[in-house]
Amino acid sequence: MVEAVSNLAHELRAKDVLWPLLPIILTDLKTGEILYVAERAASKFGYNDPVEMLSQNITSVLSESLDDAADSALRPYHRVTARRRDGSTFPVKVKIVPMESLGRSVGIALVIDLTGIDTGEV
Repeated sequence: MVEAVSNLAHELRAKDVLWPLLPIILTDLKTGEILYVAERAASKFGYNDPVEMLSQNITSVLSESLDDAADSALRPYHRVTARRRDGSTFPVKVKIVPMESLGRSVGIALVIDLTGIDTGEV
């Protein structure tokens, strides 16, 4: 299982070299398990190493699960509350892109930190 997740993360990084620079979290849509975290996303959530977030449930860092990806895919973004490692919270907009990979339903979540931003449409 760990090898499959590692291969998936490697495959996804190879497809687009920008992914590590974007605030992206890849999660299993059925279980909520976090499979990949870009460094920029990890730092937003207060983690020094993205590996520390792996295998957690997405609800440990976002106030909603991503199992409703079909509905959320129809909306440009939806607002949720994010939770940092220290327990503090901050507002984010999340765009979930559902996809199939290695026989799994996964969601690519682009997380935009709204801290200090007028929360009009971003």
